[in-house]
Amino acid sequence: MALPSQTPLNGALPDWSTLDVDLNCPRCGYNLRLLTVPRCPECGLTFDWRALAAAERLRRDNPLFEYQWRYRPVRSLLGTIVRTLYPPWLWRSVRLEVAPRIGPLLLLALIVGIGSTAVGWAVTYGELYYFNRFVPVPPLPGLVRDLALQAGLGVAIWLTLQVFWQTRARGHVRQSHLVRIVVLACVGLVTWKRLILTVNTGLAIGYLQLTGRGLYRDWSYFGWLWRLAEWIALGTLGWSLCLGLSRYLRVRGGVRLGLLTLAVVFTAVLISVVAIAVYAYDSFMNPWVGVVESAWPETATLIEGIALRILRG
Repeated sequence: MALPSQTPLNGALPDWSTLDVDLNCPRCGYNLRLLTVPRCPECGLTFDWRALAAAERLRRDNPLFEYQWRYRPVRSLLGTIVRTLYPPWLWRSVRLEVAPRIGPLLLLALIVGIGSTAVGWAVTYGELYYFNRFVPVPPLPGLVRDLALQAGLGVAIWLTLQVFWQTRARGHVRQSHLVRIVVLACVGLVTWKRLILTVNTGLAIGYLQLTGRGLYRDWSYFGWLWRLAEWIALGTLGWSLCLGLSRYLRVRGGVRLGLLTLAVVFTAVLISVVAIAVYAYDSFMNPWVGVVESAWPETATLIEGIALRILRG
């Protein structure tokens, strides 16, 4: 129920005798009616009564895609994607008092995932045609594989938060808040990587036009660009995840929890690579490693190096 335009508040404390709507804790959903202090007895969150009362207005004015997808779909989509590139700006735009909307968030993840994957394959085909005058059969399985890999990363982060979420057992944090953090962090990851690699292709084509020489003959340069794309993308993922837990959810030790989550996901991938290589294929030349290498070649090389040291040690 939306709040009326004139909400009966006495200073910082609601007048419960005249307020005809319930106010709920933005973090755990606990009903705050009849409380006299701005602190949730369930999860311990401190808040501002006026901010809760103004939540409907904040939701209406929020520029993010999850709130404006019906009214300004293109503008809010682009605005949200741009914000994910710089996590401090993103998490200043998101208020804990405004409840997340799971449906639009998942729609955002789907649009960005399909869009980035399609752009990636289009750029790859453009390179093949421009430099080699060769266009292979459209790789629909490759598109599905890349999209599944992106979704799998987000699900792995979310599942890890469920396992290692120490505060959730005490604070009863809403699942929708964790979904919001994971989705927006992964959108930044995917966008940064695709943006850098697309710019890289444009620079290579421009260099060829100006000099007649192809940059892609210099594999050290190409590998450096891949590493740059992966480092910035993964760094943005970790930065956004830590800020979302610490600034947005206001969780004590949120930065440590974010770093722990990424470490666990990385370790899980490492263990899976070693286990599949040893027990299923007896080699690192297998489909699972190939899937990881196709999307994150430098990270896959690092994982293979660590795995080889483990097996030899």
